[in-house]
Amino acid sequence: MLIKKEYCFFLVGNLLGVLLLMYVFIPNQILIGTVNLTGMIDQFIQQESQKNLSPEVLKKEVNTFGKTLDKELKMLSKDKHVVLFPREAIIAGGHDYTTVIQQRMKNSHDR
Repeated sequence: MLIKKEYCFFLVGNLLGVLLLMYVFIPNQILIGTVNLTGMIDQFIQQESQKNLSPEVLKKEVNTFGKTLDKELKMLSKDKHVVLFPREAIIAGGHDYTTVIQQRMKNSHDR
């Protein structure tokens, strides 16, 4: 059974097209970002300690903070295609997303 030249060129062309799309749409390097989690948690604790809340309300606020922080970290990682680490875990390099996360949490809280 003979395969026509046109069919071979069609297959090779499609293969090159798929490889080009993979190169464009699939990142070839891992992007690393940092977040100052320790600073954000310390700031939250300081703010909450000044409010003199009851234990029940404080527990609710802590749970809300933790869930919101977790949600925003995951969303940012997905949106920016970046792996996020605590700032203390990275010696050098990586973009700091702390202010972005803080702003997203503030916007989430305001809704």
